[in-house]
Amino acid sequence: MLVEGMVVLVVDNGYGSFAVVREAVRGGPVVGWVDDEDIPVTNVVSDDGSNGSNQSYLDWHNEEEPVFWEIEQQTGKFCWVHAIVDTLEGLYAITHGERIKLSKQELVDNVFASNRDNYDEVTNTYSSPMEKGYHWIMANGLSLEADYGSGKYEATIQEPKARIPGRQILHLSGASLINDEHTILTELKKSPGAAVMSLALDQMDLQDTNAVYSIASNTRQGQYHAIVVSGYDDTGSRNAYWVRDSMKSRTPNEGHYRVTRASGVQSGERNPIMYLIFPYGVSLR
Repeated sequence: MLVEGMVVLVVDNGYGSFAVVREAVRGGPVVGWVDDEDIPVTNVVSDDGSNGSNQSYLDWHNEEEPVFWEIEQQTGKFCWVHAIVDTLEGLYAITHGERIKLSKQELVDNVFASNRDNYDEVTNTYSSPMEKGYHWIMANGLSLEADYGSGKYEATIQEPKARIPGRQILHLSGASLINDEHTILTELKKSPGAAVMSLALDQMDLQDTNAVYSIASNTRQGQYHAIVVSGYDDTGSRNAYWVRDSMKSRTPNEGHYRVTRASGVQSGERNPIMYLIFPYGVSLR
């Protein structure tokens, strides 16, 4: 419930206003649908900060009115699939006020099946650009998890399954690839984004729940990992992104932690995030 004294960020995503509330006592976000004229609060911050205040904390990953399902442990080698589907499910919940479960397996079978020979024995992964997955969904849609194959994620490449006639599928209008920090922050106020970051983070012991992780400037490049960026946090000494990571057993808070933004990188460090992809225009039909 919204009460006097809470700090609210009202985001107009084209389907109505969505309030992101930060409670002073708990420090965490609470989200819920509201009408602009019915907000009984002070300190209302517009999405462009036009009242002179800048929102310093936003995280679509929360416990009160979640837009995500619980982070699934990655059982295969398909971090790209987890990032794409997690982002789409979050966006659908934000724009339509309802959580849905999409089929990761359909994406693996159709997008990664064409990549069978592109196997890296060093990293033990099948490589496929995240853009390829988004383009496939824009062209073909994506089934609900219960309507594809066995109804669960098998985490192995299988022959594509025929869709059940008459069942709804997710349609996606488009997606934008962004690597400019200012634009990323603007887009994060509307929805989470799927990100590519250096896999060097996975070589660290990511168990400090309060840390903001970065990458040493001398770390070898060339290995990358797909995650979801669920928000940002400027309340501490460093500008950071909140991320959701499918390798939750090897990361803090079971896959929910912070990494340095470009503006928070210090001497001897490198920005871990390469770019984000923000999908838009999701519907079931």
